[in-house]
Amino acid sequence: MESDSTGLAGLFTLAAAGARGFQPHDWVLLFFLFLTLIVAAISAGAETALTSVNRLRIRNLAEEGDAKARRITKLLQKPQSFLTTILIVSNVAVITGSTLATIIAVDLDFNGAEIISTALLSLIVLIFCEITPKSIAVLAPERWARSPPCMRPGPP
Repeated sequence: MESDSTGLAGLFTLAAAGARGFQPHDWVLLFFLFLTLIVAAISAGAETALTSVNRLRIRNLAEEGDAKARRITKLLQKPQSFLTTILIVSNVAVITGSTLATIIAVDLDFNGAEIISTALLSLIVLIFCEITPKSIAVLAPERWARSPPCMRPGPP
């Protein structure tokens, strides 16, 4: 069944109508889409933080007995491991998010929904899942590197 809404105007019409056409499962998909974007943003920030943290300061803190600094030092000894992990997590999150966005767009059933969802998600990922977290992480790399998401990989 074709909707009479077309393109970007149709998207705004649907949004103005209170997301008319959203089924209960679409809200669940939207929730998981949001989660995948958060995961992608955290992984981008973690990558930047761990690669730009002051290694000398972290090493000194580790020698003074700081447990988080010891874990960061251990991660920094094998950068290929944490970079590979971050890359895999980030790619899985973005691909899953893209799939979810496309499913939601198809469910909305208007002309060009897939193209609009792809373009919109690309902008969202670029701005909110890459540029913003990396910009924030480079300003305070030690704080990001010491945060729980960065501390997850590997045993202490």
